[in-house]
Amino acid sequence: DSENTDRPARSILTFKPLPPIDHKEKGKGVLEEPESTKKMTKSDFYAAQIARDEEIARQLEVKLQANVERERQTEEQASMNYIAKLYDEFQA
Repeated sequence: DSENTDRPARSILTFKPLPPIDHKEKGKGVLEEPESTKKMTKSDFYAAQIARDEEIARQLEVKLQANVERERQTEEQASMNYIAKLYDEFQA
């Protein structure tokens, strides 16, 4: 009966969407590395390591100076408290 109708037959097939086409290069061109990622020579590596070490040393020096100053202030305050105590005892 369906062969004699003027209506087109309904398809029971479902189509999956095609995966998107990637227009990027497939790695067959010449790869150029950016200037910053090129290999370092040993002398460049050592110079960079020295620069990092110097920066760490500067940071540690700042922390050390802060600790020394804090200790100096604590000792100065203790000394002033001791002198004030002696003065109070002498006045009594």
